[in-house]
Amino acid sequence: MQREGDFGIYWFDCKNGKAGELVYNDPEWNDHQPAPVYIKYKPRWINTFTAGKNFGVTTVTYQPFDQVKVEGYPHSWGTWICFDTTLTDTKVGPYPSERAKVMKPGDVKAVRIVQGVQCVEPEASRFKAGVGSHLLGGERSSSNSGTAFQQRRIIGYQYVEDDGSVVTSQTADTPYYIQILDDKGMAVQSGLSWAYLRPYHGRICSGCHDGSYRGRAFQNQHTKALYNWWYDDRSHYDSPFAFAYLKLDKNGNYQGVKHGEDVVVPSDVYYGGPSGTTSQPVEGLTDEKRRTVDFRRDIQPIIDAKCSGCHNANNPPDLSGGGELASVDGVAAFSRSYNSLLEPQRGKDPNLGGKYVHPSSAINSLLIWRLYEEALSQFAPRENVFPIEGRVMHDKFLTQDERYLFVEWIDIGAQWDNIQGPDFYPGYLAR
Repeated sequence: MQREGDFGIYWFDCKNGKAGELVYNDPEWNDHQPAPVYIKYKPRWINTFTAGKNFGVTTVTYQPFDQVKVEGYPHSWGTWICFDTTLTDTKVGPYPSERAKVMKPGDVKAVRIVQGVQCVEPEASRFKAGVGSHLLGGERSSSNSGTAFQQRRIIGYQYVEDDGSVVTSQTADTPYYIQILDDKGMAVQSGLSWAYLRPYHGRICSGCHDGSYRGRAFQNQHTKALYNWWYDDRSHYDSPFAFAYLKLDKNGNYQGVKHGEDVVVPSDVYYGGPSGTTSQPVEGLTDEKRRTVDFRRDIQPIIDAKCSGCHNANNPPDLSGGGELASVDGVAAFSRSYNSLLEPQRGKDPNLGGKYVHPSSAINSLLIWRLYEEALSQFAPRENVFPIEGRVMHDKFLTQDERYLFVEWIDIGAQWDNIQGPDFYPGYLAR
């Protein structure tokens, strides 16, 4: 992108205090942020924490890199810390890449860590690109998704301290991005690029997220997340690993993070402590425990039980028809309710969502505004969202857990099939 001139990359002339010899300049682009490219060899030895049942929780060992294994887990992990999740120069706006609203320290309650997964369909007849061309994804859609977002999983959630800082550990060698969440557990902003952690490595988000020389890092001040990681009671073996769920009260307000019901964390497990390993592996490090929200499995049954009785062809959106695939232009890939919810709005930029759903931005989706019956941001998804007094109050029909499934589904991309590989739920089949 070229703006107000053409910028290139130069060696800096230290002696004369100015740009020196030209390194590279593309006249069609502004070039910046050069990075050296070199071969990085895998280290033979690595300092790692290894869990064991017979010698306390952890010991520090040195072992060949390819043999690093944590008892009870199929993956090794890495750790990242963000000094201030509220500090950003991204403007407030309606696009998912922008902030839905201004967030001050204390406003960001948690982060959602979203994993990208490879599309795995052993049978070519089960997958087709572009079959959602009539939906928001257009030609970027597929038989897995009527949006431009392909399959995702939720690595987990982690609480954010009231100074805006957060630290968590999660599975390594896994592409991920982060969403900051408000007091309803809704994404206010999503990361713009994929991140990646190597086994037992760390990532410190302090340059952009700590004001550089203005911030705490330069002043050698601890963030609360960093302090609590080492000194607080939460510094046990399972924390700071990501949690599978958020805790929400009956009104949908954030109350913290939580493990799944089958994960039992002994209260006296600390680094070097005597309790041994946990009763169940934590979710964020275990493939079968890592969650996703699949429309066919999780959303369609709620629609069939609580929505389709009223919403049909005469009262849009048309949510009738159950999980049966509806043919559009001779191709049956999605149910009628999915087609209806992902319908574009005429004259509206599809990057701002459609009639009912704004993929990756539940907070700006008409569907979520009506399920919560309140304005959730300054960007109304349409005029007259709440048209008349005495209207049907949709926030009374679903449980809070059901409502939040819709939020998660939209925030991670509003896909149709979010289960990697073959499954027994309805889906596209070439004829």
